[in-house]
Amino acid sequence: MIAEIDDVARSEGRLVGKNPKFMVGNHEVVDIPMPVQRSVDPNLRPPAMRKIRDMSHVDTSVVPDAMPAPLPDPKNKKQKAAVAPLPETEDTEADDNGVPQPPTDDVVDTIRGALGGEIGGDDMVPTIPPDEDGDQEKDSPIVPDPLNLTPIEAAALNSKDGRVHRSGKSYVLEEIDSNSEFPHHCCVSVRNAIGKWGDAAMTPIKAELSQMIDKDVFAPVMKSNLSPEALSKVIRSHMFLTEKFAPDGRFEKVKARLVAGGDQQDRSTYETVSVTSPTVGLSSLLMVAAIAASERRKCKVIDVTGAYLNANMGNIVVHMRIDGMLASLLVKLCPEYQKFVNQDGSIIVRLKKALYGCIESAKLWYHLLSSTLVSGYRMVPNPYDPCVVNLIVPSGDQLTVIVYVDDLFISCKIEAEIDNVVRFIVDRFKTITEHDGFVLSYLGMSLDFSEDGKVKITMPGYVNDVLENLEDTKEVSTPATATLFDIEQDEARAPLLPRKEAKVFHTMVAKLLYLAKRARPDILTAVSFLTSRVQSPTVEDQAKLTRVLKYLNGTRALGIVLVHKHNYPVAFCDASYGVHHDLKSHTGLFITLGEGPIFVGSSKQKIVVKSSTEAELVALSDASNQILWTREFLCVQLKYAGSECMPAVIKEDNMSTITLLRTDKAQSQRTKHINIRYFYLKDRQDHGEVVIEHMPTGEMIADVLTKPLQGSQFMYLRSKLLNHS
Repeated sequence: MIAEIDDVARSEGRLVGKNPKFMVGNHEVVDIPMPVQRSVDPNLRPPAMRKIRDMSHVDTSVVPDAMPAPLPDPKNKKQKAAVAPLPETEDTEADDNGVPQPPTDDVVDTIRGALGGEIGGDDMVPTIPPDEDGDQEKDSPIVPDPLNLTPIEAAALNSKDGRVHRSGKSYVLEEIDSNSEFPHHCCVSVRNAIGKWGDAAMTPIKAELSQMIDKDVFAPVMKSNLSPEALSKVIRSHMFLTEKFAPDGRFEKVKARLVAGGDQQDRSTYETVSVTSPTVGLSSLLMVAAIAASERRKCKVIDVTGAYLNANMGNIVVHMRIDGMLASLLVKLCPEYQKFVNQDGSIIVRLKKALYGCIESAKLWYHLLSSTLVSGYRMVPNPYDPCVVNLIVPSGDQLTVIVYVDDLFISCKIEAEIDNVVRFIVDRFKTITEHDGFVLSYLGMSLDFSEDGKVKITMPGYVNDVLENLEDTKEVSTPATATLFDIEQDEARAPLLPRKEAKVFHTMVAKLLYLAKRARPDILTAVSFLTSRVQSPTVEDQAKLTRVLKYLNGTRALGIVLVHKHNYPVAFCDASYGVHHDLKSHTGLFITLGEGPIFVGSSKQKIVVKSSTEAELVALSDASNQILWTREFLCVQLKYAGSECMPAVIKEDNMSTITLLRTDKAQSQRTKHINIRYFYLKDRQDHGEVVIEHMPTGEMIADVLTKPLQGSQFMYLRSKLLNHS
């Protein structure tokens, strides 16, 4: 996708995190699934936006650090406004004044049974887990720390009452309604998990702690042996559970994970060292999948169990506190821990392996896996995406491995060579899960290789989740009306949505953007516009969002079908001149290797131009980076396979623009002002990297990405865009 879409989403509403639920003291907080632009690519699991409320108008007295979070006094309205009571859940009740009460007997009995009649400390509060992709960008404007916390959120989470004061303002982490069922992929606390699943929740908890022991993840230390400075740097830990679902919506399992509070680590230690970790680009994955289908390769997906726990911390010293409840379970599983139990029931450990949540864990795991494949198995990474590695096997065929944190996608014509790689990985990392066959689930998508030469990519489970609460089940034939880009300036005619509905709007737009980038580019034009409206959505915007959902409701089964026909990318680039309310133009970009999209973009241009010719030239200039990167990545992949690299072909429907690029100079007074930087593509032509060809407007696939087409023209171009009947 063209980056401006995520730029707009970031500017109109901060997108952070990935974790649907956590608690601060007695206050439960929910996160809203949101897509996010990553350092390599906006990859394939939706992160989140955290709710944090400005409480400047509330009298929030500071609670001393040594004091626990106070319960609100029902007679004190100011205090009650600052710290609202926890909503009632299955395992948390409130008295008549709204004051939270202890967990129910059923929850306590379940914990007591798991501990053999013993209950340790009362701290069962899960931390916010790290992104599973491990992409922890130190300098990212979206993800400022490895737990995806803003500085305000981190301070609020670490405070005793969930409040923080900054620059004369006060903020509080906001409560949610927890009466509803947990959503798919929701992370829940140990207490909530036990309240929902009972004894069944203890099985994954025990399995996770057993894994810590078996993999020698940490070693207990005596608190008395730590210096005051070392004690001040001890970070917290928490356990959380999550339900795992397949891309088609089928329930798979409940998974528990112990996570370190990496936001409490001393970040000054890493000021001169990069702790970022790459993940595979979406376009890279789609290209490899298309090539695998065309060559009729065998494919397999494997998941390294407890991946991070295989990487050593080395000389990095990190001490972590395990709370009383989990410490009691540890002692039950490994009695040697008993002598390290502190008076409050907790245990302090030194991390020996890269536990999830630590600042450096993602990087340590990536370097371990990368060196294992490159040095240990002599694979060669693609320099344009180091998470794609290749090997020419003895038969002369190419074997390709895609790395997305702990999820690997392996393809090769020779199935025995794939099995050799799997055995090698098992020998190194011991425990994996593997899946093969014609239909594979990978990174939330269903990849269907059952038809020769094609791969069909759909996300049926995700679409059903998005539409789960759709009240109006009517269907429409297009995702937007012709007035999509129109904005009503009169608030009386288009009033702002209430705050709660605006948050739901923001959430839904983000979910749709995530879907549009992967399997449903036919909704991308409408969604890209809606991303610019998330900060102050109106009733008019809500109607436009509802239309997209109605369209999805009638086209749930659609996806994309990729066919690799060319050893070069073919890009369709188009622009609609002055279609936005501020008279800026809109760019559309579609890149394919034959049929079906391996990259799709739809974005508003950043400058106002004077003619349709200039709008097309700006579109080509902005799209050139993605086109050239696609060519370079593909050239490397084909070089390993013994094929020749060819120029990228760019389809353009404006003859004046093509003439400008061929002559490298303005031909009239109307075009002399055009900035020379937009003639960058002419230089690429001269070097034989691209070829620009004319395409009739009626056949320009990218036209559907520049404006809201209607009727038969939309249907025709949609079929070309998706390559899916």
